[in-house]
Amino acid sequence: MLQGPSEKILAIGPYGAGKSYAWLSVAQWAQRTGSDAQFYVLSTDDATSRATSSQEFGQLRNLHDYPCFVWPDFKQASAEIKAVIRPQDWLVVDLLDPAWEAVQAYFVEQVFNENIEDYFLQARKETKSAKGNMKALDGWKDWSVINRLYKAWVNPLLLQTKANIYATAKVEQVSSDTDDKETRLLFGPYGVKPKGQKETGNLFHSILLFNYPKAGEYYLTTIRDRQRTVFEKLPLTNFVTQYLVKVGGWHM
Repeated sequence: MLQGPSEKILAIGPYGAGKSYAWLSVAQWAQRTGSDAQFYVLSTDDATSRATSSQEFGQLRNLHDYPCFVWPDFKQASAEIKAVIRPQDWLVVDLLDPAWEAVQAYFVEQVFNENIEDYFLQARKETKSAKGNMKALDGWKDWSVINRLYKAWVNPLLLQTKANIYATAKVEQVSSDTDDKETRLLFGPYGVKPKGQKETGNLFHSILLFNYPKAGEYYLTTIRDRQRTVFEKLPLTNFVTQYLVKVGGWHM
């Protein structure tokens, strides 16, 4: 039976780097070894549905998929999952960064009664006008409210849920001009950071960078971990045995 210490993993990397494949392989190993662990997935793209329709993962019976596209989806899915999830289960957020985009869109719709695309288009037009001053954005003071909305959802979900947690996020370039010192120190050596709310990395024990420099080659790099062996471009063939078992102390 696949079991081990509680995990709180953030997997970052570009599309196709193996982030989703890794947690799906954990679900597969759990089922194969007779574990009763269930995997509750907040999915923001079609990765889960595509995987479960494939030959490799089509037989998984321990997945519970919650598609999330707008902010109320995230809140409802989280409430439903928190009501049933157990310590041996896994909470998967695949991908996490669209939640940050969704809460911004929700805020604009609720406060300004506009969709976010029209809102920012109009704001941009105002900056080109001699009289325009982007009053709606008010110097981006709205971010404090948006951050509170987001943290009221993400902090209880990721910090208070008693279960294994695995989240994925896309990456964007680290900026020496706009990123704070903490972000530059942690992610600067790797050139990329998780896309989304700037404090995302603080919510996880383990931050792993997935990458594929060439087709068919997958690598795992440790950005941060808790008193565990770290990797620098480890050729990745099996996330369960190479990371959970060898590094995390899990056993089957």
